Amino acid sequence: MRPRIGITSSTGDGPGGSYNQRNCVNTSYIAWVERHGGLPLLLPNTVPDRAAECLQTLDGLLLSGGEDLHPRTYGREPLRGMGTVDVPRDAFEQPLIAAALASELPILGICRGIQALNVVAGGTLRQDLATDAGSTLQHRMSTTGGPLEQHRLQVVPGTRLHALLGDEPAWVNSYHHQAVDDLAPGFAVCGTASDGVVEAIERPGERFVLAVQFHPEVLPAGNRVSEALFAAFLSACRAAG
Repeated sequence: MRPRIGITSSTGDGPGGSYNQRNCVNTSYIAWVERHGGLPLLLPNTVPDRAAECLQTLDGLLLSGGEDLHPRTYGREPLRGMGTVDVPRDAFEQPLIAAALASELPILGICRGIQALNVVAGGTLRQDLATDAGSTLQHRMSTTGGPLEQHRLQVVPGTRLHALLGDEPAWVNSYHHQAVDDLAPGFAVCGTASDGVVEAIERPGERFVLAVQFHPEVLPAGNRVSEALFAAFLSACRAAG
């Protein structure tokens, strides 16, 4: 059987306004899970009390990208550069992640996913890199034509990510304005940008718990970084199933 991969979704208004509210996810997440032999299953932002129950038939959890987390979820007030927040997603996704961390479920987080994982585990976020003096790169890039990879990924030796990518230089895309600030206890930084912004974290140990700030699902098939991440995640999900 193909491993069953739950993919978190965003809340948003469909055509016609808020009366047509929907839960959705970009099809690129689905395509990459299928490419590596998984069965993608979308998780709607339902009643938070049902979060743990949603994990019972899954072999892995993919935390997709999306809007900002509300800063109250990590004990802070909103700063000027805060963007749109997805409160229904916060309410459902946080107990979902907590339950997944408490189980043996493999986790791969992407963009908002790294942020949500870090917050649930006890960390905090930098709310807007554009107004943060500690950030010098452009982390919210838009390009027309040409390669999608925009800045270097500096991988920390001795980490799971290093075992996947090795010493060959890696370049990644960048579509975010927030990032990990205080790292959650029990986690390790395994990748950074050249300006020190956290690009990847992992929980050391045998179980696969890894999250990245960039978007491997947007990079084309055959991309070395994307293929390595999804292959390792789906392999861990097969082993856990």
